[in-house]
Amino acid sequence: MSNKMFYPIVLLCFVFTLLSCSDENIVGNWVSDGNELEEGSKFYFNMEQNYPNPFNPSTVINFRVFERIKVELIIWSDDWVKKATLLDKYCDYGNYQVIFNAEGFPSGEYFYTMTGEGVTQIRKMKIVK
Repeated sequence: MSNKMFYPIVLLCFVFTLLSCSDENIVGNWVSDGNELEEGSKFYFNMEQNYPNPFNPSTVINFRVFERIKVELIIWSDDWVKKATLLDKYCDYGNYQVIFNAEGFPSGEYFYTMTGEGVTQIRKMKIVK
């Protein structure tokens, strides 16, 4: 049996929720072109769980970039309607922090995604008012 994991190519049609030991709201990683990722595949960035979570009115999203790439950080509603683009630029190697101010957003669960080099990481956050 292969050690390969299949990552869905259609984000809006299939979302598989993974619950980690630390209760992070990791939804998953997927590859936009449908290729399978092998164990040990190179990741160009790592996005952490926002904190605080749940939050009102703002939260922090930290991420690390392992080499210069273009990254996009997007907030989505729970029904996958795009609500905000927080970042869409090239980032050099290093640690980054984005503050998301949710004033004007209703209470509820939201997803946030980071995409770079054809890989997307997905996590959940919750706004409480």
